[in-house]
Amino acid sequence: MRLHPQYLELHNELHARPFPVMRSPGYVFHYAALREEGGAEAEERHIARLLEEPGVLVQSRSASHLHGRIAQGEVRIGRHSEFTSYVFILPGRLEACFPDPAALGLPAAWIDGIPGEIISKVLLTLIKTEEQPYSRAELETRFGSEVITGNYVTFKCAVVWTDFNLVGDDFSRYLVQDFNLTPRRTGRMVQRLIEIDTYRMMALLSLPLARQSIPEIDEQDRRLTAFIERLNEERDLAEEKALLRDLISLATGNEHMLARINHRFNATGAYRLILEDRLQELRQEQVPGYQTLSEFLARRVTPALRTCESVHGRIVDLSDRIQRATDLLRTRVNVNLEAQNQDILSSLAQRAQVQLRLQQAVEGLSVMAISYYGLGLLKVVLTALKQTGLHVDSDIVTGLAAPLVVLLVWGSLRAMKRRIMDHSRSDG
Repeated sequence: MRLHPQYLELHNELHARPFPVMRSPGYVFHYAALREEGGAEAEERHIARLLEEPGVLVQSRSASHLHGRIAQGEVRIGRHSEFTSYVFILPGRLEACFPDPAALGLPAAWIDGIPGEIISKVLLTLIKTEEQPYSRAELETRFGSEVITGNYVTFKCAVVWTDFNLVGDDFSRYLVQDFNLTPRRTGRMVQRLIEIDTYRMMALLSLPLARQSIPEIDEQDRRLTAFIERLNEERDLAEEKALLRDLISLATGNEHMLARINHRFNATGAYRLILEDRLQELRQEQVPGYQTLSEFLARRVTPALRTCESVHGRIVDLSDRIQRATDLLRTRVNVNLEAQNQDILSSLAQRAQVQLRLQQAVEGLSVMAISYYGLGLLKVVLTALKQTGLHVDSDIVTGLAAPLVVLLVWGSLRAMKRRIMDHSRSDG
């Protein structure tokens, strides 16, 4: 029995990014950094520097995941297709609702040196409480602002609160009231909240690109509309060729734009699906008086993502319209070329007829000329014979021989012409 070469790799993908197992109270700090071109080596060097820190112990490591222990708790590093996530879990501590990570002993210099650009920062605080959501006044005290969303999660085993504001070191802050979560459920919920924030940001990466592309799309749309209006006008072949060149130039610009942004918009679609899955997996239930995470994101994030979808759809639709206009114009040019070629062929046929008639006329004149010279030679011969004493009337003989000479010359020319034609056919 032979195993597939990738059997183990595919099977172990189930365990590539295991959920953390943790208890309340505690803190979770998460950083997601976009990977720059050639950034994998820089990440490896940076991770190696972390492992050299005192008290850091690697517990498991694979090509896409690292799990280690640090003095304050544990660290988890996960490599994704476009970004790398760094998670620091500090269990059993509750000094402030949203503390500074440096104050908790995290390697601030190492964190500041994370390669790439940070796209998501999350500070999540877990507190073990009674099964009663915080009051609005208490939440405003803890967050220092009006809380926007809050909902039960995981069959009302906990409540998640957030204001979706960036404060301090630009963290997205989440406060979790843990009523009776198990350590595994706590880890899964934390992972989902981190992924909701990260994939929300990753999905929105195409929004600035979409906004920047709208003027270019409008300009291409305007040019294409003008081209289509010009297609209705009768033009000569040279003008239609010039129009076709302009249309091909427009198609080239559209393809360049599509190639520049297509990957980003396709990635947005994938991240949006993951975001929706993670929100559903939280099993949210309403806290009276507050929007759920899904409700807030549906009202604020969904319109932005639909803008991206609309812009992407416009670009693809514009590309299809340009292609149809190009095909139509190319067809018109080909039809005009065929008509022009037909006129040329007709002109050539007429010229060939004229040439044939001229050739036939020249052949007739040639017969007369050759016959004339032949009869002249015959008369010279007869005159010479008469001088020898032979009684021959050269005029009578020449006159009688004239039809015969003409017929002989005509037949010879016809035979020679036939041989040339047969030779040409055999060569062709």
